[in-house]
Amino acid sequence: MTGPLTFFRSLLFRQPTLVAGSEFSLGISSGTLANDDCIWKVREVRPYQGIPHALIEQLATGKTKTVAVSAIVGDRTFHPVRS
Repeated sequence: MTGPLTFFRSLLFRQPTLVAGSEFSLGISSGTLANDDCIWKVREVRPYQGIPHALIEQLATGKTKTVAVSAIVGDRTFHPVRS
């Protein structure tokens, strides 16, 4: 739905994005401290069938996954890690 307030709402409530090199925690609530098991780093962002996907790596184990960016940032337990 678009309307006169849509532009202003998009400025105030900007969705987080992922870029190569950014770190985030996934799987913990907002008020708790992040474990090493919950910290992930974005290695690469590339399109797959027209949808941006991120190659992410778990820093503690080195495990990698390719996940849609919208699925990661849409998760309630997604929190960007500030360096």
